[in-house]
Amino acid sequence: MKKAFILVISLIVLLSISPTNVLATSKNPEINNFNEIHNQISEDAATLVLSLDDFEPGWTLLKQQEVIIENTLSAYHVYFYKGTISPPVIQNTVAVYSNEDFAKEGYLKEKPTNVSLDYPDIGDECFLDISVEINKLLVFRIENVVVQIKLQQDYFEDIEKYGRIVEQKVDRFVTKEVPPPAPAAPAPPVVIKEVTPPVIEIPAVPAPPTLVPAVPQPPSPIAPGYIWTIIILGLLGIAFYFIPSIIAFARHKSNKLAIFLLNLLVGWTFIGWVVALVWSVKHD
Repeated sequence: MKKAFILVISLIVLLSISPTNVLATSKNPEINNFNEIHNQISEDAATLVLSLDDFEPGWTLLKQQEVIIENTLSAYHVYFYKGTISPPVIQNTVAVYSNEDFAKEGYLKEKPTNVSLDYPDIGDECFLDISVEINKLLVFRIENVVVQIKLQQDYFEDIEKYGRIVEQKVDRFVTKEVPPPAPAAPAPPVVIKEVTPPVIEIPAVPAPPTLVPAVPQPPSPIAPGYIWTIIILGLLGIAFYFIPSIIAFARHKSNKLAIFLLNLLVGWTFIGWVVALVWSVKHD
């Protein structure tokens, strides 16, 4: 009885960690695809197909209709022809699948085998069936959208040109769902350190120099303009000082030499000059 109870407890523990639970955990997109970017197009297929604005004048829209395709959110089909040709010349089908895996399956279903294929650089994956001369088939996939373009009735139009037109329409509605960022690690504690501010030495401002007013210098007593005046006055003074001697020599005085010596040596006393002058004018 005791062994049976232990066996039941063991089975319960094993079931709680069964591969089903492990598998469910491994399929969790938040764990396995955390760093992936998922592109999803949810636009109505009717806005992605070719329209008359994408053609040159002369083309006619024969038919447009919604179609039912398995695992799609929407699908739309259009027919175009040119001139008087009643059968459609260009057909275009756009299918918006619910996810990218279903879109890949739908793309592979359209891909023929054992035929000549070309692979233009359109969308995420693309093929061009050129095995039949009067019919061409271009199929490509962008994320969860599959586009099919058929060219018929021996009309050799550039089918890749229309494929790139639809590619541009689909690319406008590609939305990117960016996964949430991982939680940031807690910031380390902030340690505040007391920092002693540096002592800034302000240099002493030198005192402005004392301005001493310039003292005007007296004019030079002997300016260049006064030299001749001084010379003339000096000559007149000498002539005036020796007037007694000049008169004595002019009158041819017998004692003219004595008068000259008296005038020269004692004339500066004024009395001597007067005596010399009287002596020079006195008759012998």
